[in-house]
Amino acid sequence: MIAIVDYGIGNLGSVTKGFRHVGAEVRVNGEPEILRGASALVHPGDGAIGATKEEIERPGLVPLLREAVEGGTPLLGICIGMQVLFEESEEHGVFQGLGLLPGRVRRFDDALPVPHMGWNELRSHREHPLLEGSADGAHVFFVYNNPTDLLRRHVQRSIWHSMTSWER
Repeated sequence: MIAIVDYGIGNLGSVTKGFRHVGAEVRVNGEPEILRGASALVHPGDGAIGATKEEIERPGLVPLLREAVEGGTPLLGICIGMQVLFEESEEHGVFQGLGLLPGRVRRFDDALPVPHMGWNELRSHREHPLLEGSADGAHVFFVYNNPTDLLRRHVQRSIWHSMTSWER
C-alpha cells in the first residue's frame, strides 16, 4: 500500500485520484504507525516551504520521513512536498529544509515566466527512465517555479515557454 502523507495541508484529493487512476492502492493518512507500514510514501503539498515545514513538524512527521528514507522506503515529494526534502529553499526568504536531498531550491535567475502550470510539449534529447512510455512531442503537465542545485546538475535549463531539454 502506498501512503499519501496527510499533514493537514496539500493537494491530497488530486494526488489520490491520480494514483487510483493508474490502479495503485493508496491510503491518505497522517498516523505514524500506518505510514511506517507503507511500501512507499508520497509527500504532497501546496503553499510555501515555511508553513509546510511547520505543519510536518507539528505532528512529529519529520523523524518518520527520515526513518523511511534511511530504511529504503521510496518517498515521492510533490510540489512543496518535494521542495521541503532539500537542504534549503530561497522561496520567500531562505528556509532550512529537511536535508533528505542535497542542494538548495533557488529562484530562476532569468526572465522565465513563473510560476508556470500548464500543458506543454516534451522534447527529449536522451532516454531516461522518467520518460519511459512518453513519446517525444507528447503533451505533459508542467508545474515549476524554482529549480534545485540537484536539478541543475542533471537537467540542462533550456526552458523557455515550457520547452524542456535533457542533458546528454
